Parts: sequence; C-alpha cells; structure tokens
Amino acid sequence: MLLRPVTLPEQQTEVFLRANGLVSFHQNRDDLEKSVLVRTGLCLFDVSICEMLSETCSLEQDVLPKLAENGTLRGLSLTGDFYDCANDSRLEKTLQEMSLNLRRPAVFLDRDGVINRDFGWVGTRERFEWEPGVHEAIARMTESGHHVFIVTNQSGIARGFYSEADLMALMDWVIDSIREHGGTVDDWRYCPMHPEAEVECYRGHSVDRKPAPGMILDLLQRWELDPARCVLFGDQPTDMQAACAAGLRGIMVGPDKLSDLFPEMGRSLCENEFPESPRQSVR
Repeated sequence: MLLRPVTLPEQQTEVFLRANGLVSFHQNRDDLEKSVLVRTGLCLFDVSICEMLSETCSLEQDVLPKLAENGTLRGLSLTGDFYDCANDSRLEKTLQEMSLNLRRPAVFLDRDGVINRDFGWVGTRERFEWEPGVHEAIARMTESGHHVFIVTNQSGIARGFYSEADLMALMDWVIDSIREHGGTVDDWRYCPMHPEAEVECYRGHSVDRKPAPGMILDLLQRWELDPARCVLFGDQPTDMQAACAAGLRGIMVGPDKLSDLFPEMGRSLCENEFPESPRQSVR
C-alpha cells in the first residue's frame, strides 16, 4: 500500500506504519497528531488475495483490515504532492494547483556570446564556434527537467550577410549537435528585423527584437510557462532588458561562461541559488 503524510482529513482512513513496514489502521481520532498517513489509492496485491474476495465484499472495509490484522499488509510512505478530490470543489482546486505545479521550469538562451563565440553576425557553420562547456551545460539543463529555448536577434539577415534559409540550416545543425551531446532545444525564435536594414523588407522596428520581449512572450504563451520559473542567460544589456520586460530573471554571461553559471544537475534555477555579483542582474 502506498501512503502519503497529510494534514488530517475528515474523510480518509488514517494509517500507522510500523518500523518493520507493516500497516495498521487507527480506530480513534481523538489522540491523533495533526499529520497522519493516508492511503493514496494505490496498492499492489498478490494473486492469493482472490481467496478473500466475495461478490459483496469491500476492499476498504473487509479486505485491507483483515490483511492488516494478519500482519501481511505492508506500506510505503511517499513524498511529493497529494490531492484529495472528494468533491467537485476540491476537484476544481486540484486541477488549478496541478496546472501550476506541472509547469516545468525553463531556460532561455541568447545565442551569440552564450552558445557560440560572437564574431559578429554568425550565420553559417564556417563562422560558428562553440563556447567551451556549452554542450555539457545544456545537457545538465535537460537532465534536470528544464525546457530549453533560444531567443536571438539576427540582424545579419537584415544587413544582407546571410539569408533566413542560411540561418535555418545553421540552427538545424546546432540543435542536432546539442541533442547528440545529451541536451535538447525545445523551441527557438529569431528576429531578422533592424531599423537600419540594408535589405528593405527587413527594415523597421519589431516587438520581437530585443530589448523588446516579443520572442520570449511568444514562447511563454506557446508553452504555457510560468515566468517566475524561467530564467534567461544573455551577454548584452538588451537581453537583460528583454527578460525584465517579460517577467523573467536575467543572468549576464561574461566573463563567466554558461557552463560556470548553470548550477549542478538536479538543482532548479527557480531556487535563486546563484551568488550575487555585478554580472548577474534581474534588470
């Protein structure tokens, strides 16, 4: 029987778990402490239990108590969230809480200067050079349960240095390489616009071009993310401004590398465990 410690509910049967793992049921509520063990509704039975079943028996009232009396019912106490859906109002509250709790944390990455060396308008593999430790850092992000997104200004397209097709081909290769090293990129956005573009169709202002938060906001909505559980790594003040405008925490990369700034695998970025420094800012 799988059990869960909870504050004493009125409609649950309280359970005692002995040191040897055997289960017993409590019959008197008066001397109970505030926190008790309750059944999660999940049990694993041996086929021999069929001998105890009848057409009208109750698992809760007949079978489980008898197994406990015989000393053959064992329990395992679990940690984690427990939801009691005994009525419609609790079910509605549970669905709201689960919707929030199931939202994974996310990492947003600028590209040039964070993932690769910033030589200025890098749009082809010939000019792309990985920053040290990036593959390992993104693999740690993936392993620790974070979504990973890339948001990058690409005015090199507006300046005529390379095309959108060139960028797409490069990013396909970049993302494949990240996956080969155990990481993933769930999605990415780019903005080719620039107010002084050489290529006329890309000339103008855009809500997607950082420091505007358009690319980030689009991904937040698309993936139903909680901004409070997201962080952006960037190497420019415009990255920090875009993060702040979208309600994200922003962390400056440089001179520290991404691989130095990302915490050890399994520790969430939401816990704000980074040491304060002049290079790390929420604005």
